[in-house]
Order: sequence, then structure tokens, then C-alpha cells
Amino acid sequence: MGSCTLRMVVPPLQGWTGEYQCPICWNQKQVYPYEMLMITSRGRAKLPREVDRTRLERHLAPDTFFDIFGMEIQEFDMLPLWKRNDMKKKAKLF
Repeated sequence: MGSCTLRMVVPPLQGWTGEYQCPICWNQKQVYPYEMLMITSRGRAKLPREVDRTRLERHLAPDTFFDIFGMEIQEFDMLPLWKRNDMKKKAKLF
């Protein structure tokens, strides 16, 4: 099973949430701002039901994902699990 990415033509606006269709698997992906997904010292904000809490990074816009992790999602997926988890902890998405 391949991973899904999509380069957005228009960058997401602050507070924007939206849905896009992955051209690879045709699944709908709900996108949320990083600030809404990250864990703070007060804990995680209440997230919508469709958010996969174990894979918060999958709900970031592709450009935001690259800004945070410094790589495309395909590169991230090839890393060992411990490395992905470590990066997600540093990004406050774990």
C-alpha cells in the first residue's frame, strides 16, 4: 500500500481546514492547521472524530509537513518506526 501526498496549488491559510482527494489512493484526507493538531503542555485540544490520533502528521497539508519534518511524506514513511516517533515527539505530534 503506497502513501498519499498531494501538492496543494494554493497554500493553506491560517486556521484553514479543508479536504482534498489523494490522487494515489483516492481517499479523502482532512487537513487541519498544525496548531490544532499539536500537543501543548495543557494536553491536546479536542479533535474532530475523523482525525487519526495515532497519525496526526497525516492531517497536515503537504507543504506544512515538509516545513515541520524537512522531508516529503514518502521519505518519512521509509524511516524506522523509532525515528518517525522521535521526530513526531519533537514536533509535538505524538
